[in-house]
Amino acid sequence: MSVHVSETFPLERAVDAHRLNQEGRTRGKIVVTVDWETEGA
Repeated sequence: MSVHVSETFPLERAVDAHRLNQEGRTRGKIVVTVDWETEGA
């Protein structure tokens, strides 16, 4: 099984991702990514 990803947004653009979802014209998942930075690793 595979999942179609329509678009990927960084967390800072979550508003844009939500707006795209509300338009209802996507043909796959909308992914919001979180950039985890580790200090001292």
